Amino acid sequence: MVGSRRCTAYGKQVAAEAATFLADQGITVVSGLAKGIDSYAHTACLKKGGYTLAFIANGPDICCPAEHRLLMDQIIEHGAILSPYLPSTRPRQEYFPLRNRLLSAWVDQLLCSISCL
Repeated sequence: MVGSRRCTAYGKQVAAEAATFLADQGITVVSGLAKGIDSYAHTACLKKGGYTLAFIANGPDICCPAEHRLLMDQIIEHGAILSPYLPSTRPRQEYFPLRNRLLSAWVDQLLCSISCL
């Protein structure tokens, strides 16, 4: 599940409801740990006791954004963090397209929530 970092309240609601539904069905929620839709999807899935995977565009020891440290720790506990980069690799703008390609290749279906502010 992917979407805008700066989403509307409706986008947040759709992401949370979709992730909750998927978790109820035993379906793994896959997203990117970014602000906005990604974090709402991960959080709702975890709240429901589901399994979630986060593809990141930096080393697996770095949390980006930093304010998602608790969420990242919860994902590690109830899912996995996946990164094509070595530890200590800082996030760079040019790393996100590869992260997005890997995320989309990993899943059977992709839900995009595009409700921007």
